[in-house]
Amino acid sequence: MKEWLISGDILAYVFVGGVVYYQHTCRKKTKLVLKKYEETLNEAVKENQNTLFVKEKYAVLNKEEQEIFKRVENKLKQSNEAIYEFYRELTRHTSPENLRNFVSNIQFATLDINDSKKKKKCVFQSFYDQTKNKITIYTQLPETLTHDLLHLSSNNQHAKTNGFHTYGTFKKDSYEIGNGLDEGYTEILNQRYFQQVAINSPKLVRLSSLIEKFYQNPKDMETDYFNACLENLILELTKSMDIKDAINIVLKIDYVAIHPNDHIFYHKLINKLIELYRQSHKRQETKEFAKEAKKQIVKQK
Repeated sequence: MKEWLISGDILAYVFVGGVVYYQHTCRKKTKLVLKKYEETLNEAVKENQNTLFVKEKYAVLNKEEQEIFKRVENKLKQSNEAIYEFYRELTRHTSPENLRNFVSNIQFATLDINDSKKKKKCVFQSFYDQTKNKITIYTQLPETLTHDLLHLSSNNQHAKTNGFHTYGTFKKDSYEIGNGLDEGYTEILNQRYFQQVAINSPKLVRLSSLIEKFYQNPKDMETDYFNACLENLILELTKSMDIKDAINIVLKIDYVAIHPNDHIFYHKLINKLIELYRQSHKRQETKEFAKEAKKQIVKQK
């Protein structure tokens, strides 16, 4: 009887080949799903050009809202020091009008601190469920709580939007867009406001910081985030590109969120952003944008 022996090199080749094939298949499936979302959104834009993406204006707080804010602040001060300090820090960086979603959500939010056994079943350090308005903490680190409190602060359940992450349907076709941008920008604010340096998604942070540069006033992106308004972000991007490109870019950032190790795709996206930025900005501005875009990402420990 003839025996077939597989050497270590051949076995390694078979294993690596299998992983590569699996990655290729997963990436292909993701691209197909995102392409379908893109087609649905573009069709919706075509049929509702004057109503789908309309600039939203934010009202100042009225007297009743101011009283609610004060009651919530006093209650937090008495019942939860960590969340109270989070809220106080937010008020130092952003306007009260941007805290409507925080005040609305925190009154009915659930905070669940899980044990290490349950952590084994989850790949996240923490997780904010936007539909249940619930934060689950698996690893008790300062950056995990502030990160998910930022998600809570930008969640509008009525609009089905969490920061820049939104989902919906058009003619029975579902779509989802903005998760990658939302995660990256949440990390940016977590560093900017709370000096949290543990970056979970360095590529998403880089891409989100580049999107911020398309804003004439970066504080406007912050306002759109806290008011859960992807529409305003898309409209801001259309000052530098057409609406199809704006939708395409946001969906490509979603792809990077799912497949962060697809380095070729990431670098192509970086080059695309530089190209789009060049269309509406001066040479020196574009040069600085490209320099920032192509900086080597240093992974944080």
